[in-house]
Amino acid sequence: MPEEFHGKNILITVSGADHPGITSRLMKIVSADNTIIKDIGQSVTHGLLSLSFVLEISEGHDANSHVIKDLLFEAYKMGMSLDYKIVNGDEHKSAIDMAAEKFILNCVAPDRINSNFIHDISSTLAKHDVNIQRIDKVSPEEFTSLEILTTVPKKLDQALLKQELLKVSNNHKVDVAFLKDNVFRRSKRLIVFDMDSTLIQAEVIDELAKAHG
Repeated sequence: MPEEFHGKNILITVSGADHPGITSRLMKIVSADNTIIKDIGQSVTHGLLSLSFVLEISEGHDANSHVIKDLLFEAYKMGMSLDYKIVNGDEHKSAIDMAAEKFILNCVAPDRINSNFIHDISSTLAKHDVNIQRIDKVSPEEFTSLEILTTVPKKLDQALLKQELLKVSNNHKVDVAFLKDNVFRRSKRLIVFDMDSTLIQAEVIDELAKAHG
């Protein structure tokens, strides 16, 4: 293990065509080396994998360790691209401290979601220092719904943000809900808009009555 890695956090990024066993084979190397893993994230888009994880290389780590080289070789054998870099632990910690809570932004369109909507939504979030961590397409076939995982700053003005999200929703005719990511929403099988979190301007019962005559 190069001496400059000792006492550092190493960000590993793996990308390429997805297939079963990629994460397993890489984690086998990390586990065999007794290297501490501090964070991990993985997503697949149209068959392309993006996997990132952070390794902590302690000051007393085995000088004969070849975990980075072994990971590079294993990724090469699987036809994957692997990059690594040293990340500042203090900066990583401060970013975590800033993000007090996680919120989910659900977006549902009657026809399809377009790039203009995504631009306006992401710009509105960025204006309030809300960071997007992940975007998932929820609808299996048509591009009509998105789930956006975000982290919010401690001093977020939620009322103001919701007002601006409502404007985007109205402009694009896309229904939007902004709700806290917690245990009560993780086992969902049906989209149900909580009236305190859904951005609407009418009474639902009145609209249902109109629809049914």
